Amino acid sequence: NASLRDAGLTVLDAQGLLTAHKGEGLLYFRGDSHWNARGARIICQELMRLTGTEAPDHGDTPLLPGTAGDLTLLCQPGTPPTEPDASPDIPRAYRTARPMRTADDARIQTTSATTSLSLLVIRDSFGRRLLPYLANTAERMTFSRSDQDVPAQAAAAKADWVVIEVAQRNLRTWLQDDTLY
Repeated sequence: NASLRDAGLTVLDAQGLLTAHKGEGLLYFRGDSHWNARGARIICQELMRLTGTEAPDHGDTPLLPGTAGDLTLLCQPGTPPTEPDASPDIPRAYRTARPMRTADDARIQTTSATTSLSLLVIRDSFGRRLLPYLANTAERMTFSRSDQDVPAQAAAAKADWVVIEVAQRNLRTWLQDDTLY
């Protein structure tokens, strides 16, 4: 984190943030290594605070089931969906530029009439749970799994903010790539 801050970047320490909220219920799936909808909501709220954008809290939103979890499937392939909090049951205020198959699509572009914020979100598998929250909050968002030529992606997206959500295990590689900042 210090190296990123020294480079002039705003850094959100998701692990520290979620640790501070651990008494509010499960923030990760029981049988998965990823954030659940509650964890993603907390991350989104902090991202919006950092950008100076007001976002709905969605704290009382019911959570829908929908996954068996990656660790569960690794140990017990074919397990039916068992996680109680896979996605938020929030009204969809955004539209996609083209039909979306899943939140794991390589590139998803959204528009919403909620704020004037424009985001480029470079993300790994943890970021998929951020999609409904961020898409509902940003006027324009490009949600990308590609970490190639981030400055060009940001220019093409006309992004006010670039969010790079990457698991800590990959940070060293990112820090060594000086084309990112």
